Amino acid sequence: MTTNMSTVFDTPRVLKDPLADFLNVPIGTTMSYRNITLIIKRYIENNNLIDRITHRITTDNRLCNLFGIQPGETTTYRNIMHYVFDLVEKRSAVAAAAAN
Repeated sequence: MTTNMSTVFDTPRVLKDPLADFLNVPIGTTMSYRNITLIIKRYIENNNLIDRITHRITTDNRLCNLFGIQPGETTTYRNIMHYVFDLVEKRSAVAAAAAN
């Protein structure tokens, strides 16, 4: 038996402008938390920002500007999810469209 239940991680959200710019997508783009996280994770890995032993992420200028933290500050994926939460609209894209 399969279910088609959507979770908060799969629900499309409208990206705020700074996040859309960081992800290099048009302003007003909708994306799920899951996809946002995958893209940011790929960015971190491609730029060698993760310490493979401690699993801490050393932020570069782009991440600092996006998340509003100090250059060189270390963080975790869990903290990044908290930062991302502030960079998307709180209502889902579907709810926002229905309200209009």
